[in-house]
Amino acid sequence: MARRQQHDRPHLIIHARRFTSRCIGAINRPVSYELFDGDRMEFNEALRRTIGGHWRLLVAFIVLPLIAVGALHFGTERSYEATGRVQASSTLPGTVTEADAVLNRVKGIATSSSIINQSLKQVEHPNRSAAEVAQDKITVRRLGSSAVFNLTVTDRDPKTAAQFSAALVTQLVAFLNGSGPAQKALVTQLTDREDKLVSQRVDVAAKLAVTTSPVENARLSAQLRSLDQQITDTQTSLRTAQTGDITAAVLSTPSQARLAPSQLDTDLALAALAGLIGGLLVAALLEVIRPHVPDARAFAREVEAPMLGTLSVRQAKGSPPRLLAEGEVLVALRRAVARRNIDTVALVGPGSPERLARLAAELETSLAPAGARPVPHVASPPDGRTPNTRNADSDSGSPRARTLAPMLESPPHRSATTLNVRALSDVDDISDGRRYGLVLLVPRQTLHREVRRVRDLIATTGWPVIGVLGDPVRGRRRTS
Repeated sequence: MARRQQHDRPHLIIHARRFTSRCIGAINRPVSYELFDGDRMEFNEALRRTIGGHWRLLVAFIVLPLIAVGALHFGTERSYEATGRVQASSTLPGTVTEADAVLNRVKGIATSSSIINQSLKQVEHPNRSAAEVAQDKITVRRLGSSAVFNLTVTDRDPKTAAQFSAALVTQLVAFLNGSGPAQKALVTQLTDREDKLVSQRVDVAAKLAVTTSPVENARLSAQLRSLDQQITDTQTSLRTAQTGDITAAVLSTPSQARLAPSQLDTDLALAALAGLIGGLLVAALLEVIRPHVPDARAFAREVEAPMLGTLSVRQAKGSPPRLLAEGEVLVALRRAVARRNIDTVALVGPGSPERLARLAAELETSLAPAGARPVPHVASPPDGRTPNTRNADSDSGSPRARTLAPMLESPPHRSATTLNVRALSDVDDISDGRRYGLVLLVPRQTLHREVRRVRDLIATTGWPVIGVLGDPVRGRRRTS
C-alpha cells in the first residue's frame, strides 16, 4: 500500500501543476462577453462604452445631486449645540455589559417626557414639544467604559440650547439620586423585571432538563446564560436603587452654545455616490437600447479589417482644422492599397456626405506621390570602357564630344499612378470601370448599427476592405 502511494505521488504532483497553470491562464485571460451576432467584447471595452461614451451623463448625475444637497444645506438654518457632563454613578462598571446598561438607563431617563417637560419649564420661551426634543435634539455619549456621560442638546437658538442643556443635566442628576417619588417607581419596575426574568429562567431550565436534541440543547443553554446575565444586571441595579448607592453629580454645565458641526461633507459624498450609481445604471440601460463601438480598433475587429491608424488634426492660424494622414498611417495606407491593386478608394463612415467628400479630397492630396527629379542616364560605350564626361560642355565641338553626345541621354520620366479617393456618395463604378476598395473612417463612440451597415455594404458590392482609419472627432448621427 505504501509503495503504491509513493508510485502515485508524482502523478498527483503533475496533475496539481497542470491545474495550477490552467487557473493562472484563466485569471490572465481577458474577460469577454458575447455581444450581437456572435461578437465578443472585453471588459475594458465595456467600461469604455459605458463610462467613456456617456461621461457627460455621469457628470450630470453626479453634479446635479451635489447642487441640490448644497442648496438645501445652505438654505437650512444653522443649528447650535450645548453639552453638559454628568456622572451617573460613583461605582465604575466592571464589564462592558454593565457600562452599556448604565448608558441605556441614562439615555432612557434623559429622553423621557417627564424629565424633558420639567427641563423645558426652566427655559425662556421654549416653544418646543417633548416628542420633538426627545427624537432629534438630545444625544447621550459615554466616555469610554466609565459612568461619565456627555449630554448634548441641539437647537436653532443658541440661548435655548444652553439653558435647556443645563436644566436637563440638573433634572437627570436629581432623578438618579432618588429625590422624589420617581425612585420608588424605579425600584418597583426593577423588582417586576427581576421576577419576570426569574420566571423565564425556570421555564428554560425545565425545557433543558428534558430535551434530547443537541441543537435544542445548545439553543436553550445559550438562552439560559443570557437570562442569568440579565438577572444579574437587574439585581445590581435594584440593590443600587434600594441602598441609595447611586451618587450622581453634575460635572459641568454649558455656559453658551456653539455651532453644530456641519454634515455637508458626508451629505455631499453620499449624494455623489448615489448619483454615480444612478448614472451608471442609466448609461448601461442606454447601451442596451443603443449600443456603441468605443473606437476604431474595436470597429476594425468587428468587421475583420486591419487597423491602419488614426488621422492627425492640423490647424493653421485663421483656418479650420484639417484631418491628415501622416507618418505610419500614410505608409500603411499606401502599402495596403498597393497590395490590393486598387486605383480608387471609396471612403465610408458615419457623418454627412459633404464632410466625407471634403475628407476624401484632403486624403487624396496626402496620398498624391511627390514629383521625381529626372536622373541622367549614362550609356556605356561599345568597347565597354567607362566614358569620361569631364569637360563635355567645353569640348562639344570636338569629335570626342560628338561621339559621347548620343551616350548621354535622360530616359523619359514615368509619373506614378495617381490614387483617387472618393466619398461613397460620389462613386459611380458602373461608368468608370475602376478597381474600388473600401476605407472605413470611424470616429469614437460609433453606433453599432454602423457595423451592420458596413457589413451589408461589403456583402453587396464585393469590394475589398483596405482597412480602418480612426477619426479623432467623436461620432455624430449620420445625416443624409
